[in-house]
Amino acid sequence: MTLQINELTDEESQVLQSTFIFFSTKKKLTISQLRKDFLIKNGSLIKITRKDYWRAMQVERLYAVMAADLKNKNEFYNFSNQKKLTHVLITPFQTCTKSIGLIKYTNEIIGGLDISNKDLESVENLFSKYQSCVNSVISKNNLTSAMKKIMQSLLNERIADEPFPKEVADKFYDSLNNYLDPLLANAHKAIVDWHEVHRWRDVSEINQHAAALEIPDSEVRALLAA
Repeated sequence: MTLQINELTDEESQVLQSTFIFFSTKKKLTISQLRKDFLIKNGSLIKITRKDYWRAMQVERLYAVMAADLKNKNEFYNFSNQKKLTHVLITPFQTCTKSIGLIKYTNEIIGGLDISNKDLESVENLFSKYQSCVNSVISKNNLTSAMKKIMQSLLNERIADEPFPKEVADKFYDSLNNYLDPLLANAHKAIVDWHEVHRWRDVSEINQHAAALEIPDSEVRALLAA
């Protein structure tokens, strides 16, 4: 997910955290209005252009993986209800108040993340592992389909007198499923878990979380002011 937080040194950018809010809209958005709507003092707005196509695809891919139903065979990504990313609002880390903004932009907001560049590298690795599992499952399907065609051609050419034992073929297919399906499910869950950790959180959620962990108010205020 090639969102760059800022033009900083590599070391600085790895630790700097920001909140990214993703929009899909044909409306004209302005940073001044967004600051008012989300009750933030600072922030910047990026309008996605053709040169940002890959950046947009990475964000859209995250939500397509999240929406995928692995019980529906071969649905590894679900873009059916996917909205095109058009704008990204970048704000100081976890300083947004959602109430007004979510109501006003309920049909425009795709989602959001509280992340650093290091977090982005982490999810890129998870995407890579997930795609490897997807490729393996697709290869399994192609392999079993090719095997069936080969066995049938042997019968058609009368090279074989009887079909390949169905129970053997079924056992082979089940063995592949039993091996690959859990790997795919685990890779998918890792991305879902990553999103749960880094999803965009409201200031009130942060305060509630801090209270549950008994974090001193002074530390909470320092976090929100950062």
